[in-house]
Amino acid sequence: MKIRKGILRIVIILVILLNMGIILNLFSSSENSFLCNSVDDCNIVRSSEYSKLMGVDLEKIGLFGFSLLAISYIFSTKTLDYRLTLGLSFIGAVFAFYLIYVQLFLVGSICYNCMLIDSLAIVLFVLLFIEKSAVSISVSMSASQAEEAGSIPARRISKLKKNR
Repeated sequence: MKIRKGILRIVIILVILLNMGIILNLFSSSENSFLCNSVDDCNIVRSSEYSKLMGVDLEKIGLFGFSLLAISYIFSTKTLDYRLTLGLSFIGAVFAFYLIYVQLFLVGSICYNCMLIDSLAIVLFVLLFIEKSAVSISVSMSASQAEEAGSIPARRISKLKKNR
């Protein structure tokens, strides 16, 4: 399956922005959030002892984390930068799995906004991993293989060879 890098980048940025939008929606409404059918369950989760980490609301930590991830992703130009982005996303996905566990087994209530944010954090990691794998594959190909696959760097290499 061939995924265009530009489309994947747009999807990744949209997922980050969607998560940030949902978190901002949670900030702006203490009672009614756009996904919570049962406001009581959302309030139970959001007011539980697990809704803060070292005294800071998880909503604020999430907004900071997704902002940092967006900045890291948009400005990543080198492999090291991209590893940082992938690492941040991995930490977010692991934390998302933990928060899903907390809702299901420790709190016993589900906040649909929180579940959506956590699910999208996991999806975001998978998308970044797929993109990283696609980049690694195209880097490890020879120039002729990459050119056959239609990668942009291979076209540049071909042009450089022709110009010499």
